[in-house]
Amino acid sequence: RRARDATVVMATAIGENIVVIDHDDDFIRAGYANPEYGPGVLAPASVRLASDATSDAIPPTRVIVDRAVTDWDALEAIYRHIFYKQCGWIEGEEGAALITEPLFTSKADRERLTQLMFESFNVAGLYIAEQPVAALYGVGKTSGVSVDVGFSTTDIAPVVDGVVVTAAATRCALGTVTTRDATRSLLGDAGAALSDDDVDAVRDATCHVSRSRDDALDASDSKTHVLPDGNVVTVDGAARRACVESLFAPDADKGGVSEASLRSVDACTPDQRRSVLDAIFT
Repeated sequence: RRARDATVVMATAIGENIVVIDHDDDFIRAGYANPEYGPGVLAPASVRLASDATSDAIPPTRVIVDRAVTDWDALEAIYRHIFYKQCGWIEGEEGAALITEPLFTSKADRERLTQLMFESFNVAGLYIAEQPVAALYGVGKTSGVSVDVGFSTTDIAPVVDGVVVTAAATRCALGTVTTRDATRSLLGDAGAALSDDDVDAVRDATCHVSRSRDDALDASDSKTHVLPDGNVVTVDGAARRACVESLFAPDADKGGVSEASLRSVDACTPDQRRSVLDAIFT
């Protein structure tokens, strides 16, 4: 409710010149609050140093690691590209920004972000929204459980009436990189020879998300994907399912995202738990 009210106030004063930014370790998603005002932006959350700009052999440097900013100067450069190049802001006529922040963001990082927005970009207004709350608003709810699968971590947070139940929130070391590693392993020698981007492409094109533990695929349910270089990769049915299941059952001794979500809900008070479960099942 607070995020929505803040957006309404800014929209009344500034019109439609409001850019929304959502972070993760691998990508930064951005766009105007009114999607009809301009196209969305998906920018890599990484930079290549100027001295390395001509070398594809040196991987880009990640600006955000495990949901925390590690290079503020690089993040400022990415923001500048998003605001002025991709969203069309004009220096001296900047609009407002609504930026989502992940769970467990430190006070120091929040203050640093606020300083960056006002001093470097002279924004007309700023609202920092909690990612779990914003995620639920996106589906028309103010209570429920937000399960945010990122690149290297998954954040799980119960939300009641637009407020995160911080004491019950948790983070587990599972993310899309987990499914990448599982896919590479399942492909065997073929996977070992592929780049990260190619493994991600194979996973995205062939993976199968099971609706239940009984929803199994056999070898006859194989699927192929053609890589940009023309090579064809075939993934059998069991592997198509297993790469995604790595998020839910990474090994026998370590629970997955589903178990972590259950523990998070159980950590709520009885009244909070009732509100969360009512929101999930209605």
